[in-house]
Amino acid sequence: MIKLFQFFTSWRALKKEGKVIQATFKVFFIIYIPLALILTILFYGIFQMDKAIQRALLEIHQMSHTAVLMHLSVYYAVSLLLLFVVAAYLAVLIVGHRKMVEALGKSSKEIMDLYNHAPCGYHSLDINGVFIRINETELRWTGYTEEEVVGKMKLSDFLTPASYEKFQSEFPRFKEQGFINDLEYEIRRKDDSLFHVLLNATAVYDDEGRYVMSRSTLFDITVRQGYEAKIRELAYHDPLTRLPNRQLLLDRINQGLAKSERSQLLLAILFLDLDKFKEINDNLGHDIGDELLKTIAVRVSASVRGSDTVARAGGDEFIIVLPEINDRHDAVLVAKKILEGIGSSIIIKGYELDVSASIGIAFYPSDGTDAFELMKKADTAMYVAKDAGRNCYRLYSV
Repeated sequence: MIKLFQFFTSWRALKKEGKVIQATFKVFFIIYIPLALILTILFYGIFQMDKAIQRALLEIHQMSHTAVLMHLSVYYAVSLLLLFVVAAYLAVLIVGHRKMVEALGKSSKEIMDLYNHAPCGYHSLDINGVFIRINETELRWTGYTEEEVVGKMKLSDFLTPASYEKFQSEFPRFKEQGFINDLEYEIRRKDDSLFHVLLNATAVYDDEGRYVMSRSTLFDITVRQGYEAKIRELAYHDPLTRLPNRQLLLDRINQGLAKSERSQLLLAILFLDLDKFKEINDNLGHDIGDELLKTIAVRVSASVRGSDTVARAGGDEFIIVLPEINDRHDAVLVAKKILEGIGSSIIIKGYELDVSASIGIAFYPSDGTDAFELMKKADTAMYVAKDAGRNCYRLYSV
């Protein structure tokens, strides 16, 4: 009874969809009607031709000819009913199978759509590193088509020389341990532009433990790297002038001290302070003062070597680091060049500004052996230059 109830429940559900009727008629015309005709002919032939069977049935059941015919008709009707139930059940199975095939096709399509349009790149490489599968997201990133990549190109074809060297060093470890996580690579697009990715991969092995292929996931981190670079810029550079701030300055001085110690050359620290900057700021406004500081930053930077460092220490104070100079005269020449550059006419928003600076100079190793000591003594020498009438330089020691 339970099975029968489940059958008719399924039948009604399918009937509502309108699909079972079509399947039932197909089964009915293909199977039901021919079998019904065969059974009809069979029963009728047996009853009409085989008199012995008729007599046997009459004697066993002690029935009249009409009663036997009625019993046979009942058996025939029951057989037809059972046949109809079987046909209907087959129809249910056909429709159910069709629904399952349609569901699987839909599910497969959804999975492929997710694979191709995921917000990350997917690809698989064979044992030789050749692409055997790649999703549309990664193809869009690289600018290639599937026909150009699959079976023809390797991952190494996309890598910059530095990234390829990194890949070569990591690949043996990947094959051994079976995975790699969060490796950064630089990828070259078809148009030769670059972008950065974060790669995660897993290895696939056969039953004997031999490496067969890899499956990889890539995330485009170009934007993230831009944010990280911006954060580093803000952390180590002055937001107004873009010069190194005090934190980066200390690191540059320590690097310069290490170089000078190895090379046995001098290192000079120049402490620069603008003359009468407060008057300009107070009389003309901070926006003029800020533009002046940016102009001074450009002019001072243009007066030194590429290996030198110009930093903003705060306010109108700048510190210049000159590593590996031969003698004190080299630092003096730089100080004079800076003063000449600053002393040139500066016009900001229609105002012609008369600007000068005072510079104090300290040397490693004669005036100090660490960054703080050298900056302090260069600062002291700068105040001596101020007292001497400004627009000049002074050495901490002669």
